[in-house]
Amino acid sequence: MKHILLIVFLLMIFSLSAETPIGLTLRMTGEVNLQRIDEINSLELGDSLFNNDIIRTYEESFAFLRFIDDGATLRLFENSILTLDTDQDEDKFSKTNYLEVGRLFTNVRENSGDLSVETPTTVASVKGTSGFIVVDADGNTTIIVLTGLFEVFNTISGNFTTVTGGNSCQSDVDGELWTYPNEDIDPDWLEDIDEDEFEDKDIIKIEMIREDGERRTIEIELE
Repeated sequence: MKHILLIVFLLMIFSLSAETPIGLTLRMTGEVNLQRIDEINSLELGDSLFNNDIIRTYEESFAFLRFIDDGATLRLFENSILTLDTDQDEDKFSKTNYLEVGRLFTNVRENSGDLSVETPTTVASVKGTSGFIVVDADGNTTIIVLTGLFEVFNTISGNFTTVTGGNSCQSDVDGELWTYPNEDIDPDWLEDIDEDEFEDKDIIKIEMIREDGERRTIEIELE
């Protein structure tokens, strides 16, 4: 309950700010960088996230993120690069994120804001579901759906398909698109996402930007 109240409180605060945060960093480990415009810093627990932020993870690192409309969480695994982008529609976000390379786990609640993930070859629309998106160095994209469904569009050929829970999809640089039943999923991947349930933290720090450009940080204590 306290997490629901926190999200509502954040939405009330951020609706008054000139530059609205779209998410928070809830868990992370290892070396993770946050690029905002031309400035690169280490991502820290509790950091606010904004449109066009670029998050990069390195070896043996990850970042677990939650959008402030409480509609979706993302886990960015090691050696991955993700750009965040959203549009706000009342109290929900329409989320379009770009996974340049690496591995991402998405978990989207039903009847929440839309979420799609773009890659060099593919647009995957996530429909109230959970699954992995994996992009190799050449841009070939693999989608592994655990629950719900993904709508998958290959941007090179225009091929389109729907992938339901228990199935995977390959979308490659030649424009090919095909689906098949899920094969053995690395048990470490599944163990990692099981650990991503929200962990209580005593204090979350949130950066706000006023209309005059002044930056302020507020602290929220969870009881």
